[in-house]
Amino acid sequence: MNGQEVHVLVVDDDDQVRQGFERALAGYGFRVTLAASGEEGLTLAHATRPEVILLDVMMPGLTGFEVCRALKDDPETRAIPVVLVTALAGVETLREGYDAGAEEFVTKPVRGLELRARLRAMARIHRQHAELARLMRLQEELAHMLVHDLRGPLTSIAGYTSLLSERRDMPAVVGPELAAIRNQVGRAERLLTDLLLTAKLDQGRLQPQRTHSDMARLARDAVDAAQAAAHLRDITLELEVREPVDVSIDESLVIRVLDNLVSNALKFSPRGGRVRVSAAPRSGDYTSELRVSDQGPGIAPEYREMVFDKFGVVEVREKAGLQLGLGLAFCKLAVEAHGGRIWVAPAEPRGSTFVMQI
Repeated sequence: MNGQEVHVLVVDDDDQVRQGFERALAGYGFRVTLAASGEEGLTLAHATRPEVILLDVMMPGLTGFEVCRALKDDPETRAIPVVLVTALAGVETLREGYDAGAEEFVTKPVRGLELRARLRAMARIHRQHAELARLMRLQEELAHMLVHDLRGPLTSIAGYTSLLSERRDMPAVVGPELAAIRNQVGRAERLLTDLLLTAKLDQGRLQPQRTHSDMARLARDAVDAAQAAAHLRDITLELEVREPVDVSIDESLVIRVLDNLVSNALKFSPRGGRVRVSAAPRSGDYTSELRVSDQGPGIAPEYREMVFDKFGVVEVREKAGLQLGLGLAFCKLAVEAHGGRIWVAPAEPRGSTFVMQI
């Protein structure tokens, strides 16, 4: 533990047992807090925030199992490792302890050397968890800062581009270039939005706000919005819908998913190719199915799950050469937040088909 003192909360109703644990730990790099009951243990766990809790199973009042469940149900104490102490070594005792959320068991009589080794291991896990939580908070804060700081310059670029396109003395030949700039600014803004929403979805902080909607209408809107980009790439966008396709969704999230899927298809389709978007009703667990097919190089079977993983995307890029980005990771998180599913399948005669069911 690099010389760091480990704070242990010992919860046991037997005075002699508590003192025995204190003797076994004190002077060996441990700081010990003692609690004489489960109720006192819960209070001290909140007040002192130990790195490990050593908890007796058989106690009057709240048992060790009940205390462990209470600790794991509380977000403030959930991450603290719990080591249960018991004289009962049966399978049922172990099962109940692990079901309650305990990380480790020690059986009586407890050997001091073994106890100290296990508590140090649990404390190491606790510190690693705390560091991971800190890094995740920093990641979210960085995402917020990036979105906030970059939106300003992008808004200025879009504004000046619009002003230039309205000038009467501007040569007509630069019109396509200005349109391309506006298109890329819009793409950058969408990427920033995906970054922020992905962080929130990944941490469970963004819950879909469902309303009654029509997936066919949303598919048509997505195709209409992408027509300009398709025209620039000489790609034909085809739409096949059966209206209505009734769904209960968060429209803003699903619109982002559709935009990402269509943009992804345009990105990988060759010039002169076709992108096909379809939406149809379903029965059973899912009420709608949306498909987006492209005529790109396709995705090898071993990479079809990985393309939805924001960490796996890097490996796909290195091994397969595909320039996939955060958009597909956002799609997966948003669809699964709705209780739906999304996957990629091969298209015929070539390309990929992304299928979303909600």
